[in-house]
Amino acid sequence: MTTTTPGADYEGRPMLIFCACHLPDPQTADYDVLLEYLDQFVENDYTVVLFSGGARFRPGWSWLFRAYNQLGRKYKKNLKRLYVVHPSIWVRLLMDMMKAVISPKFARKLTYVSTLSGLATEIPLRQIELPPAVYQYNLKYESSVTYPPARSIKQPCMFKRPLDEIMGEDGAHGYPLVVVECVEVLRKYGRWMSLNHEGIFRKSASSGDLKQLRAAFDNGKCDLVDLETQDSSTIAVLLKLFFHELPVPLFSTSTYEAIRQLPVSQELDVQIRYVQQTLLAPMPRTAFLLVRYVFGLLYQVAQNAHFNLMTSHNLAIVWAPNLV
Repeated sequence: MTTTTPGADYEGRPMLIFCACHLPDPQTADYDVLLEYLDQFVENDYTVVLFSGGARFRPGWSWLFRAYNQLGRKYKKNLKRLYVVHPSIWVRLLMDMMKAVISPKFARKLTYVSTLSGLATEIPLRQIELPPAVYQYNLKYESSVTYPPARSIKQPCMFKRPLDEIMGEDGAHGYPLVVVECVEVLRKYGRWMSLNHEGIFRKSASSGDLKQLRAAFDNGKCDLVDLETQDSSTIAVLLKLFFHELPVPLFSTSTYEAIRQLPVSQELDVQIRYVQQTLLAPMPRTAFLLVRYVFGLLYQVAQNAHFNLMTSHNLAIVWAPNLV
């Protein structure tokens, strides 16, 4: 099962995401490992989102009851919301049994959601990087996902504002709309055109086009903007511009020395641990969420370097001035 912690819900609680389509065969996998993994996230209030559709395997009843008996009080007390998306008959039966066995309070925490569009009205869905299987399963119920207006639009100005003002405490309001729009359109380019535009993120864009696009996002008129009509270089430059103009860069001055001391001469796994522990772990939550989201796109770009010539080294050159 895919388990992630993509950010916070609209009330600032961390979200735990479970995708049942990735559940392994219980005959070959130890589901108890999942309980050990969860223990680090339930010390305080939390929200769970279960995408139950498309599961090939499921835990047995005996394991479920044994797992419930092993769960400490903090699991049950600190769980504030449980969203079950694409609920199957088996999942509904399981939840009904839990409502009967646990307490009436559990029923008040439980919400069934039939579509991703419905879920988008409950939580900042754009924060969650769902596997393709979930979107594929969702097509049984709707042809496309409809997102509600981003909450950050209530404070229209996007550029030159602190991340906490745009995203809310711990990212409760979701990613900045301009970032989401740019990333999603570029990813669409990636699906259909393999992000093979030579020099993407390196080539410049029309200053007039950039000025118009920036004004639209700053003035709350982004619904009038269709980024899909823009070329990929313009979208890429707009995305870099947002980060370049942040009052506090994602990697603040306090990280400079740590960046300089990156153990580049050591093994890759040593470098990865260093980045995770020394650079990412101390980051403010909003900055960390945004780094993870945007770097996912940059990874896709680097994977297509044989077309676009933007290796990880070249991306570092053009992105570094916008991140530090």
